Parts: sequence; C-alpha cells; structure tokens
Amino acid sequence: MAFSWFDPTTWPSNTFSQSILPGWSLFTVNETNSSNPGMEQRILAKNSYGRQIGRMMDVMEMLVKANPDLAKSDAGKAFEDLRTEIEAAKTEAKGDASKKLLADLKALKETDPKAFKDLIGRVEEK
Repeated sequence: MAFSWFDPTTWPSNTFSQSILPGWSLFTVNETNSSNPGMEQRILAKNSYGRQIGRMMDVMEMLVKANPDLAKSDAGKAFEDLRTEIEAAKTEAKGDASKKLLADLKALKETDPKAFKDLIGRVEEK
C-alpha cells in the first residue's frame, strides 16, 4: 500500500504523533447517556454542569447554615469540606489566571510598547 498523509493506516509504525489537547476530554451527550439529548444540549448551551452544581451548592450552604443539626451531621461536615475544597480550587485558578495575565502583559510591554500603553490606557478609562 502506498503512503498517504490522508490515510493513517498507510503511515509507518514509527511515525510521530502528538495529542492536540493533552489532558482534555470532551463530554458527549447522546442517546446512550441521556433520555433526551436534544434537551440536555440546549440546557448545557446556557448553563454548564459546573454552573448548575454551583447554584445547588449555594442553596445547600444556606440550608446547612440555617440548620445546626444538619451542620453538625456527617453529611453537613462532608458538604462543608467539599465546599471549602471547591472554593480553594477557584482561588487557586484565579491566582493562576493572574500570573498568566501578568506574564502576557510583560511580554506585550517588551514586544510592543505602544500596544501595551494603549491597553493600559483602556484599563484605566472611567
């Protein structure tokens, strides 16, 4: 069989390959894992699972704080531990984003001082 860039089955076994998005996985909603994939796709287009769970976490936090017995229970304590871990992860992600933004701004200042100055001016606009 002749080699073809368009047919991976013709590539030699020692051909280099690299994942385009290492560590990423995309969730697919289909008939196998949803009773109504069309509806689920519409919901997810507006509200991700993370947003949906976050709203439920907000309500649960209020309920746990309003009920001392629930707050003292194993379930209440486990919920609070989970909520604390999630908040810590959010704070860490914000810190990572800030570091990236700072690095990008420093690079822009070095490579294109005029664009950097214009951008800073736009940030400082009232």
